[in-house]
Amino acid sequence: MHRVLVYRRKFLPKSETFIYEQLLGHQRVQPVVLTRRQCNRKDFPYWPVYVRRRFKGLAGWLKKQKFACLHARFGTAGVELLPHARKAKLPLITSFHGFDVTKRVQQDSRYRRALKRLFRHGKAFTVVSKHMKRQLIRLGCPQKKSP
Repeated sequence: MHRVLVYRRKFLPKSETFIYEQLLGHQRVQPVVLTRRQCNRKDFPYWPVYVRRRFKGLAGWLKKQKFACLHARFGTAGVELLPHARKAKLPLITSFHGFDVTKRVQQDSRYRRALKRLFRHGKAFTVVSKHMKRQLIRLGCPQKKSP
């Protein structure tokens, strides 16, 4: 069974039950969680969860773990994980969920520029609606990389 790294900067806010349910529902891959901070453990009991406050040496660790791919939850996480994915030569999938393609884009020009790099080097992108897909494409995401 292929191992997939799922990165969520904070694992897991109570409002993100959808991420937890998706982790539990996988049958063809084995998700492994990477986070910088773990919270709400009683509400979301899951294993394995690796907590790394710093990402120094992350690319080497990713290679040793033999992941098939990386999955960043939220565009901000994709931007954060991209340099390590490239260094480890692993495909990166990023899922956008809301603020990361609307409010954050309007407020932060550095994030908008970083998204262009993410769209160029990321393998694929998922969104929760057709409206968000149109937003991603407007921001520079190649249509062929977004369902």
